[in-house]
Amino acid sequence: MAGEMIVDPLPRGFFPEIRFSLRTATRSAELHLPPAVQAAALAAALGACCALAYLAVDRIGHDRLVAEREMAVVRAERANVDLQDDLAGLRDKLAETTRDLGQAQQRQAALSAESGLLRGELQTTDTRLNVLDEAHSRLSQQKGEVQQLMTSSHDQRELYQLQAQRATLAARLSKVESDYLEEQDRVAQYKTDLDGLAKKLQQLSADRDNAAKERDRMRARVGELEQKLSMREAPERVAEAKPANAPPAAAPAAAAPESSSRAAVGGAAGIGHRGLDQVERVLAAAGVDVERLFSQFGVNRATGGPFVALAKAGPADELSGIRGLIQSLPLSAPLADYQIESGFGPRHDPFNERNAFHTGIDLSAPYMSPVYATAPGIVTYAGYRPDYGKVVEIDHGHGISTVYAHLHRYTVADGEQVSAHTQIGFLGSTGRSSGPHVHYEVKVHGEPQDPEKFLELAHLIPVAQR
Repeated sequence: MAGEMIVDPLPRGFFPEIRFSLRTATRSAELHLPPAVQAAALAAALGACCALAYLAVDRIGHDRLVAEREMAVVRAERANVDLQDDLAGLRDKLAETTRDLGQAQQRQAALSAESGLLRGELQTTDTRLNVLDEAHSRLSQQKGEVQQLMTSSHDQRELYQLQAQRATLAARLSKVESDYLEEQDRVAQYKTDLDGLAKKLQQLSADRDNAAKERDRMRARVGELEQKLSMREAPERVAEAKPANAPPAAAPAAAAPESSSRAAVGGAAGIGHRGLDQVERVLAAAGVDVERLFSQFGVNRATGGPFVALAKAGPADELSGIRGLIQSLPLSAPLADYQIESGFGPRHDPFNERNAFHTGIDLSAPYMSPVYATAPGIVTYAGYRPDYGKVVEIDHGHGISTVYAHLHRYTVADGEQVSAHTQIGFLGSTGRSSGPHVHYEVKVHGEPQDPEKFLELAHLIPVAQR
């Protein structure tokens, strides 16, 4: 077989005439590529390059916008922290000023009481002076007798003493009145400072509220951008995950009941004794009464006992018991996509940097992501708590319950029956939280357990069991 390419040496257009000639011992063939086909191929290649370049530029711009939004959120949070520090300092200064005002008012009251006493004494002294003046006036008219002169001399001395006492009391009264006026001025200044601090405190509170609103708005915007980015990248991930040359699977027209039963039993067998042993160990370590729980779902873990015919206890019964057991446990995650930010156990508190015990795990995801129940149960509480923010608690029975905290909003009510993977709220940052995430707890008889142990059990369970 021989091949030959022939190019027209004198092309009539921009593209030359190209011919491929294939010859064998018995046959020959010729392939012709006209200029129109060549131009179409070149245009398609240029269009693909332009599309790729546009997508790359759009992706870079979107990433840059998301980064700018995140930096704006960080700046808003820093400004909020600074405003809170200023607010705390103003509150301390306000308390100190209020204390000084109380002390000044007490001193003012004491000076006012002392001034009243001095005014009473001064009035009494003036009354006695008036009496003595009248007596002196009468005695000065009677100059004939010596006894009257002696009495006049005695009254004159008493008069001088009373005048001196009156002068002293007047000086003391003047001093008290001066101090009283100074205290009045000081109290007025304290009141002015107090009003100024109250206005500044009100302004800082308004600035803090505005900063918090701006922070929430920026977080919501970042969440929207991340959701748009994830929606845009979803088709690309699906295309990458699909094999390039995978043949399409032929779906059977109708599956027989026996084949479905065998497939289900095969799924249950996929757990194996090792998987059940692992489930048993994790539940026992968490404080669950494993024997009682297994017996309630008909999962027999004992190795002895009487002989039971296969017709009475076959693989399908064992599968049903295992399915019931698995579906009652919180083995799934409360978020579709997440990242573990803080694990269960001792850690440094993010607010005061002191050692503390973390009773759950923190799962981060885009703001307003749906939050799901990890197992069927009854909602025992849906409301607000200071540390947890908006929180939902679900009782799954057998002493097992779960907690979902820092929600932006919850969509269930107390006493509501929910099934596994029912949406119970939206991810947020309410309560004692430093950013959007879900604080997830698993409790057994009221004691917190490590939720990651239950999430790890999900890897031992085939998809057919969920």
